[in-house]
Amino acid sequence: MEVKETCSCLLCSGSAELVEQRYPGYQEPLTFDIYYCSNCNTSFSTPRVETSQIYEHIYKNGSKVPAYKRYWQYLNEIKSSKDPLHYLSQKEEMYWAVRHSLLEMNNSKTIKIMEVGCGLGYLTYALVKEGYDVIGIDISKNAVDEAIKSFGNYYICADVFEYVSEHQNLYNVIILTEVIEHLNEPLKFLESIMLMLKKGGRIIITTPNKTVFPKDVSWATELPPIHLWWFTEDSMKFMATKISANVSFIDFSDFYKKKPCLIEVNKFINKFPLLNKDGSVINIPKENGRFRSFLAGIPFFRLLNVKIKSAFSKTYVCQKRGPVMGAIFEKNAM
Repeated sequence: MEVKETCSCLLCSGSAELVEQRYPGYQEPLTFDIYYCSNCNTSFSTPRVETSQIYEHIYKNGSKVPAYKRYWQYLNEIKSSKDPLHYLSQKEEMYWAVRHSLLEMNNSKTIKIMEVGCGLGYLTYALVKEGYDVIGIDISKNAVDEAIKSFGNYYICADVFEYVSEHQNLYNVIILTEVIEHLNEPLKFLESIMLMLKKGGRIIITTPNKTVFPKDVSWATELPPIHLWWFTEDSMKFMATKISANVSFIDFSDFYKKKPCLIEVNKFINKFPLLNKDGSVINIPKENGRFRSFLAGIPFFRLLNVKIKSAFSKTYVCQKRGPVMGAIFEKNAM
C-alpha cells in the first residue's frame, strides 16, 4: 500500500506530514507511519488497529512489561502505606499533579471525583483514603476485577460513551492520568467527559509531553498502537477551544526541586517491539545495579548526576515542564 506524504490531521483536520515510515509497533510484526501536524503541533500514528488483545497481554504479563511493571509495584506497595496519596505523589509527576491540583482547588473533601481509566485502582484507593468521595471507572474488566479484589467496591467497569448518558452534571473533578494518548477519538471522549462535569468542574489530564522535546524527534512516547498520539500544550489548547473549556497547565517546579529530572532524548526513544507475535515480553532492559539504585535514592547524588549529565550532553533539565504534561480543563460556570 502506498504511503501518503501528507494526510488530514486526525485531530484538527489540518495538513499533516509523514515524518517516519514503518515505525515499529508495540507488538511484532506491527509497524506504523508517524505523522506530524504543524497546525495543532501534534504527532499521531496510523493505521489505527484493534488493541484489545495487546492490552490483554499487558495485563497478563504486567509485572514484567517495561514501563508498566511499576504499576504492579505501586499496587503492592500502596497497601502498606500510611499515606497512599503522598506515597504516589513522590513517585511520579502524574500523581503529584493530581494531589497538587486538588489542593490548589481549595475545595472540601465532599466534592465528587471520578477517575477515568483507573486501571489497577491504586490512585482511586489513595483518594478514598485521603477522604475524597471518588469512584474509578475502566473499560477493562480484568483491571476492575483486580482493583475491587485489592481495594474494595470503589470501581465500575463501563464504557464512558455509554456511562455518560445517565450520569451528567454529577462530578466536580474528573481525572485522566495517562489516558488521552490511548484514545482513537480524544475530542469526542473529552466532550463526553465534559457532560459528566458540574458547572465549573475540572478535568485533570496528564499525558506524555512532546512540547519539551527537540522538533526533530518524531516519536518519544510508548510505541503505537498503545499510544496513538503525542501531544503538546498547543494540542491541549486546540482541544480546549473545541469543547469550550478553559485550559491551564500545571507547574511542576516544586516536584522537580525535590526530584530532579533530566531528559536524555535517546532514553525516551524506543524503536524495538516489547511483545513478540504470541504476546510474550521481549526486549526487557537491564535494571540498574543495587549500588546505583541506592545512590539514585539520595537527593544529593541524584542532583549531582543531573548536573554532570547536563554539562556533557544535549539534555533538558526539567523545571516548570518535563516529560509529563499536566493540563486542567475547566467547564464554563455560566
